[in-house]
Amino acid sequence: MASMAQGANLTEIFQLASSYIFFNARLQSFTDRWPHKSANLSPEKMAEAGFFHNPGADDSDQDNVECPFCLKQLTGWEPDDDPLAEHRKRQDRCYFMRLGKPEKDLTVGDFVLLIAQRRAAVMESIYIRTLESVECARDNIIERVTKLAKKSAVERRPETTKSRSRRLKK
Repeated sequence: MASMAQGANLTEIFQLASSYIFFNARLQSFTDRWPHKSANLSPEKMAEAGFFHNPGADDSDQDNVECPFCLKQLTGWEPDDDPLAEHRKRQDRCYFMRLGKPEKDLTVGDFVLLIAQRRAAVMESIYIRTLESVECARDNIIERVTKLAKKSAVERRPETTKSRSRRLKK
C-alpha cells in the first residue's frame, strides 16, 4: 500500500497551488524563467486567466502553467494563443473561468465556491492516482499468479489414466 500513499499525497497537491489563489501571487510566479515574450502570453494575461507558472522540477516544461482552482496544467504555448480561451476550452468545469470576473469583483461567496472546487479537484486527483495505483497492483498480481500457475503446472507430473484408476479402486 506504500505506492498508493505515494500517489495520493494530499498535502503536496494542496500546498503547491493553494498559495496561488490570488492574482498577485500568480503574477509573481512568472519570473525571468517564463520563456514567452509575446503580448498574448504576458505574465499579466496568464495570471488573469487563473494560471501560475509551474515548470517541471528539472525545468523540462519551461512554459507549463497550472490553475490553482481546477488543477488543469497546460504547456506548449504558441505566441498567438489566448490564455483565457485555452483555459476555458481545456477545462470547461473550472468555476474560476465560469465566473469570468476580475479578482477585485469576486465576493466572499465566490471565494468559498472557488476553494470548494479546488478541494474537489484535489480529491478527484487523489482518486485517479489511487485508482491507477490499484489497477497497476492488480495487473502485477495477475501476472504473478499466472506465472506461478504455469510453473506449478510444469512441475506437476501428469498422472496416467491407469495410476488414477488404481487409486480410485482402493
